Amino acid sequence: VYGVLVCEDEDIIRRKIIRAIDWQANGFGPVLEAASGEDAAALLEHNEVQILVSDIRMSGMGGLKLIEWVKRRRPQTKVVVISGYSEFEYARTAIRLDVHDYILKPFRSQKLLAVLLDLRGLIEKEHAHLQDLSDLRSRLVRSSEILRERLVADLIERPPDADLSVASTYLGSPGLDRQPVSVAVVAIDCPSPTRRASLRSEEAGRDHGALREVRLHTRERGLPWQVVLCAGDRVALVIPGNPEDAEGELALLLDRVSRRLSASVTIGAGCAYPGLKNAWRSFQEACEAARLSFFRGSGRIYSYREVAARSTSLNEVVRVMNGRRIFEELRSGAFQEIEREIGEIFKEIEGSSLDASSVGAIVTSVVLTTSLALEEVGQDVTAIFGRGFDPLAQVREIGNLAQARDWLLQFFEAIRLDAQRRRGKRRRRLVDQMRSFVSSNFRGEITLANLATRFNISPSYVSLLFKTFLGRTFSDYLSHLRIRKAMELLAYSDLRVYEIAEAVGYRDPYYFSTSFKRLTGVSPREYRSKER
Repeated sequence: VYGVLVCEDEDIIRRKIIRAIDWQANGFGPVLEAASGEDAAALLEHNEVQILVSDIRMSGMGGLKLIEWVKRRRPQTKVVVISGYSEFEYARTAIRLDVHDYILKPFRSQKLLAVLLDLRGLIEKEHAHLQDLSDLRSRLVRSSEILRERLVADLIERPPDADLSVASTYLGSPGLDRQPVSVAVVAIDCPSPTRRASLRSEEAGRDHGALREVRLHTRERGLPWQVVLCAGDRVALVIPGNPEDAEGELALLLDRVSRRLSASVTIGAGCAYPGLKNAWRSFQEACEAARLSFFRGSGRIYSYREVAARSTSLNEVVRVMNGRRIFEELRSGAFQEIEREIGEIFKEIEGSSLDASSVGAIVTSVVLTTSLALEEVGQDVTAIFGRGFDPLAQVREIGNLAQARDWLLQFFEAIRLDAQRRRGKRRRRLVDQMRSFVSSNFRGEITLANLATRFNISPSYVSLLFKTFLGRTFSDYLSHLRIRKAMELLAYSDLRVYEIAEAVGYRDPYYFSTSFKRLTGVSPREYRSKER
């Protein structure tokens, strides 16, 4: 709906113009009227008017003066001039003032309506163009935010392989690649997989509640922190300087997120390292520190110094451990490789002359990082080891290096057995789904290949599952199913043999009879005669 203002000092002419057009039916309204340029200016000050229809000659402020006023104050307003004067000077001035059209009196109302409808189309195109520009601007801002977050996530999740001076400038913090940087992690503590799944469904992606609150806090407080959502629904903060200097702000942030989300929240803080190139180390440490909430309670800020001893030799061993593929192998289920990696880790420990407390800290660090890796793939440590599992207490009871290695191997063996059990359940569920599909579709053209395609697995794996769980190949299972259905039809229907063959999926009646006799010992007719 487009507002129209008709400005004409002759009351009869003005009202004739207004009454001659069905404004509402043509998409215009409200329609305002003014008897002078001054009245029109006053109405324009307080009303949204897209189109001005004005006479040239009026008492007081004339039409051209009014148009000049409109172009200065409301340049988006479209102007149509009406006049009984056809002098060139009026037309030239109107053109200079960028009016849309110039209509000479007398004129028919349909002429004015045609001009106004043309204006309406022009306004709609301008609105669409402005909306497109606004959408494009929003997408560009959004894309810039996403790229910035992706850059931060890449920097902290893995060691960088390029010069970081450009990255620090893009992040709005020139020199960040040269000054100390630490990483903190804000984690929502979920007591169970069900609660965790509920949280993720309610606050998925960029609408993650903790992410929103952390962003608001950093903006309101004017903090030079980079904020990004990382794996495991953790919000990571890249903080210039040492984490000790940010303890006060982190405490305020912890209180805010806990209150706003009505949830148990933990913050883990890693150590400071020189430059962005080492931010990934601090992130790993922050994630391990946050996992302490599982054993020591949530609602606190944990420092990595509570996880590992401060000795240089210990930090070196932890560095070697973090650089290994043990946690990638855990995600892929390569437990033989994990056992080999553990052996190499303990070789590093043997050559470092660490004391018992340092060894215990390393084992605890492996356990905490493993728990984090399990959580990222949807597993829960409590489901494997029970609610009372306390690795810190168990590690303190370890008497020597051999016991520490054996304890860690048993820890991963329990995880392997749990993965095997869950894999068996998934395979059984998959077999049940395939059986249900075959039972519903055995009358049609169903093969090993199209069954494999439907369930997105290989034909050889389909054969393996049928053989393992049903004790027969897929072909045998399908044949037995079809013959059982045929036996029912032979016993309880009057269909002919060739009709029954087609009804259970056999296109060749002779092949059906051969298969039937091979599996039952009698022909279809003999079976029907016997049952009757």
